[in-house]
Amino acid sequence: MKKNSLLVIIIFAVLGVFAYAVTEHLKLEECKKEKDSSRNTSFSVIKNLTEENHLLRAANDSLQNELKSLTQQK
Repeated sequence: MKKNSLLVIIIFAVLGVFAYAVTEHLKLEECKKEKDSSRNTSFSVIKNLTEENHLLRAANDSLQNELKSLTQQK
């Protein structure tokens, strides 16, 4: 009877360690997903801001050229 009880205790201990390892692994995977998602969002924001910057520079150059032509006409 004592051997059976010890065997049951050992089995539950092993299952507990396994459950803990699985839980920690799942937490790590979730953190990786959040990090990747955050990184992708950051890259999207940077890309959009870069595109907007290029458009604003082009508009600025156009306005400067128009200003130059207007001041030359005077």
